[in-house]
Amino acid sequence: MAMLAGFIVALGALAFAGVALIETRHPSTDVEWQVFWVIATLLLLTESTPAAWVRYQQVGIVTPFWMFAYALMLLGSPTSAVVVALSAITVRALAQSERPVETALRVGCASLSLSTVALALYGLGADGPITTFNSAPWTSMAAIIVAGLAMLLVNTIVVGLATAVERRQRLVVVFRRGIGVRTTANGTLVSLAPLWAIGVDFNWMMIPLLAITSLLVLRSAQQ
Repeated sequence: MAMLAGFIVALGALAFAGVALIETRHPSTDVEWQVFWVIATLLLLTESTPAAWVRYQQVGIVTPFWMFAYALMLLGSPTSAVVVALSAITVRALAQSERPVETALRVGCASLSLSTVALALYGLGADGPITTFNSAPWTSMAAIIVAGLAMLLVNTIVVGLATAVERRQRLVVVFRRGIGVRTTANGTLVSLAPLWAIGVDFNWMMIPLLAITSLLVLRSAQQ
């Protein structure tokens, strides 16, 4: 398990370095920092509050982590988004007294998954903040969908491998026993990420409405 965690951390660090290099060479001048820090605060709060989590017996927990992390990725500064996401993981690790190997695996997985998002958005030409779109060009919307799916795919593969190694089961068995269910729940929440970015930018009074919607979606995913 420790070797797998180290390998994932190394991959995540390498991918993040690539994203940081691209952002340094092509910095965005339209980063929505006010919206960014509002959503970053929500991410840190939800990750430090166990009561907000939904627990699945076979596949662990589902939190709003990926929803808020992806929303941050759509606001113009991918490197800052990854740093905040990793900080949220650290907050959870300290609050829950996680094993170091488990924390390392989550850090590596988040770094790799979110860096994949950034690389996909850069590659598809949709790297600017979503709040600056004067309209909704189908190419940009398609890029956001593809990037979100890529993030979920990477996360699913890493979680599946880690679970298979820890339980000494075949990967196919692990997926059949619930990893796919958790991915579906996370995917449902991730689909709300663009709405959070746009809604908070429109008016902060949208936060309670978005929170209620997200909570209902989270509970529906549990059912």
